[in-house]
Order: sequence, then structure tokens, then C-alpha cells
Amino acid sequence: MFKIKILFFLLCFNLISAQTEESENQENVSFQIIEDVPIFPGCEEISMKERKRCFQEKIQEHIKINFRYPRAAIKDKIQGKVFISFIIEKDGNVNISNIRGPHPILENEAKRIFSLLPKMIPGYQKGKPVRMTMSIPLTFKLT
Repeated sequence: MFKIKILFFLLCFNLISAQTEESENQENVSFQIIEDVPIFPGCEEISMKERKRCFQEKIQEHIKINFRYPRAAIKDKIQGKVFISFIIEKDGNVNISNIRGPHPILENEAKRIFSLLPKMIPGYQKGKPVRMTMSIPLTFKLT
């Protein structure tokens, strides 16, 4: 049993190392660990300390403004949570990398909302622009 635990630990450690190495090669950085977060339009004149909060508020505002519950989803009473992952590229453009949800109708609406994100000033790590990955859950709930 002890050998199985050690083998499991080593396997997990290798997977984590591989993910870290891969992300370093592609220079993808998570929102949680990035030194200088990307700057959403409207957050340029804010202190570095407040930019993460401003970025999150602007994303929430963007979702609120652009969110439309699809008529077909209302008709068929489709609801649930869609997880969307996107990358803010080194040039500030936003690319959707993954969408998972309970139904394609909801996934398409999430894709539409996030495809409307504006170009941003990219995030920086060690003084260089980097690709930053971010994942957001989007809840579709009928009331």
C-alpha cells in the first residue's frame, strides 16, 4: 500500500511539473500569479494595486451588459453553468480556448459574450508581455 501511495505521489508530481514546464514554454500565466495584470480599457489610470479589482469589475460589467438569455433556452427551460476559458494574448487580443456547458445553446451565448471583449493591454511577467489564461463560470438560471 505504501508503494502505491508513493507511486501516486510521484505521478501527480510529474503531471504538475509537466504542466508548469509547458506553461513556461508557452509563457501562459494564470490571473492569480501574474505580476502585472492585463489592463481592461478604463482601468489605465488606476494604481497597480487596484488593477486586478478593476479588471474583475470590468469583466463582470461586460457580462452584465452583453448577457442575453437565449430564447430557445428559455422555451426549452435549459439552464446551468458554462465554464469558459480564454487567453489574453501578448498583443492584448482575447482568444477563447475552451467552453464547457450543459447545452450548446448556452455555450454559444457564452462564446458570443466573450468574443465581444475589447482588446486590452497585456499582462506582464518579469517585464515581458505574456499570455494570460483565465477561466470564468457563467451561470444561466431561469427565475
